[in-house]
Amino acid sequence: MYAYTQNNPVMYVDPSGEIAISSTVVGLLIFAGIMITGGGIIGGISAGESGSSIIEGVGKGMLVGAILSLSIAMVFGGFAFGATTILGSTMASYGISVSANMLEIMVLQGKKSGFDGDSFWNSTNDIVNATTVNMDRYLLGRMGNQTVGFLGTRVISKLNILHKFAMTVGELNQLYSFQSAFRIASQSFWTQKLAAPNILLAYGFSAYNVIRLGIAIFSSSTEANKRWVLF
Repeated sequence: MYAYTQNNPVMYVDPSGEIAISSTVVGLLIFAGIMITGGGIIGGISAGESGSSIIEGVGKGMLVGAILSLSIAMVFGGFAFGATTILGSTMASYGISVSANMLEIMVLQGKKSGFDGDSFWNSTNDIVNATTVNMDRYLLGRMGNQTVGFLGTRVISKLNILHKFAMTVGELNQLYSFQSAFRIASQSFWTQKLAAPNILLAYGFSAYNVIRLGIAIFSSSTEANKRWVLF
């Protein structure tokens, strides 16, 4: 760090933190590129070796890589923004849940394909297909059903803040344009700290999905699975 500031930490500083944030963003973009490219290659090869459409396999593999990398990026972004803020906790908990669910599907499908005696590439193709076919369930459906109460509680608990947000926009609009007023008020709203119960609900939900991943890892390969569609 001393060398980073060109041996003069007093004159060469980054009070805004933009350099660190930019480095993180670049790193995440590189990671996403690797995941998407790798997913496409693996999906194409496994599809070709299994007698399926290579183009379709590439597309599915790239999509899986993109979603997994995005969910992981949301975790980092959420904690960077603020683990106890409205936006930060939502991003982090959702990203953890999606990542855990995707890995759970991959583990369960891999075990099932291995138990069925499938070859390596057939198993890989099944994993890509299973992760793709369950996409709506781990992105919206299953998670959405489980979080209706949680989201409802959060919205109700934040009605007073929403009211203050609307009032703040109105007041700021007298000094700035509406666009600027909305932006300033939004920055203030999303950085609001969450009450302890809401934090526990958010991260408790993501912890549940991580526990389900652990169960999948240590469960028997012959165990019946009803959470996801497997091949």
